[in-house]
Amino acid sequence: MTKKKARLSGMIGILGTMALVGAVAPQAPAAAESSDPGIVTIVDQPGVVTVTIPDPKIKDKGPAAVAPENGDTPQPDSGPGQAELSDEPAVDYDPEYQPDPEGASAASRTGGAYSTLSAYVGNNSASHCSINFPPCKFNIYKSASRTITPPGGKSGLLKSYGKALVDVYTITGCCFTKADYYNTTSYSQWGGTSPYNATSIKHRDVWDIDYFALSWSFGGSPSGTVNHGSGRISYSNTVKNTWRVNHSVQHVYLKVSSGRVSKVKYEVHGSYGFGSNFYTTDAYSSVALP
Repeated sequence: MTKKKARLSGMIGILGTMALVGAVAPQAPAAAESSDPGIVTIVDQPGVVTVTIPDPKIKDKGPAAVAPENGDTPQPDSGPGQAELSDEPAVDYDPEYQPDPEGASAASRTGGAYSTLSAYVGNNSASHCSINFPPCKFNIYKSASRTITPPGGKSGLLKSYGKALVDVYTITGCCFTKADYYNTTSYSQWGGTSPYNATSIKHRDVWDIDYFALSWSFGGSPSGTVNHGSGRISYSNTVKNTWRVNHSVQHVYLKVSSGRVSKVKYEVHGSYGFGSNFYTTDAYSSVALP
């Protein structure tokens, strides 16, 4: 048994069959039609990840907002400048985050009846989880925002936000061995109006686990996912001349063999270019397993 950051020759062999190390995330392909006239949808890998950007013909970022002191949840304001960006879960139970990919009537992965959709789901917390009483589900989410003034422009808000439903595989009476991230939804956005668009926005999702195990592996991730090693993978893309980039990733999993997962983590990052000047927003969420 070794800790997460140990370098194991056996791990390298396993990971070599799972993904290309250091793969470069692709640039967005040609745009596809969308049912929303204000959104351009880019299907990077059908059924796995969808990248969307605002239609450049739509010049409306919504009501104005300002960044609060804690930089987490902007509040509406009468002044011009940036869009309302607050969309964090507000309650402990949110039906939007109750997918049951294996079917509520299917046999449990641990031998009993699979949990119903009414099972408790935590928010950035696994305090309700137990190796003796699966399932273990929780929403993991975080945002980061800051106010900047681009060269030659006016003050505006940058924000990155991401969320996912995590379902942790439990071997009853033993340990947690796998983290399934379902419906990861995230964005990075420039909310200012001068300039209206950033020169470029790079948006990145990171899925990560801490563990004590002999090896780890991953799957379900979009083509172009980067394997950083030690239980950490990421997906990113860069869009030019836009003010927002969204990601919607259907399913990603990280799992270990001969060991246990001790912590589930998720990050979302934005990098915004305004000419030759760049700014970043970085949000981190970490949930310790009992």
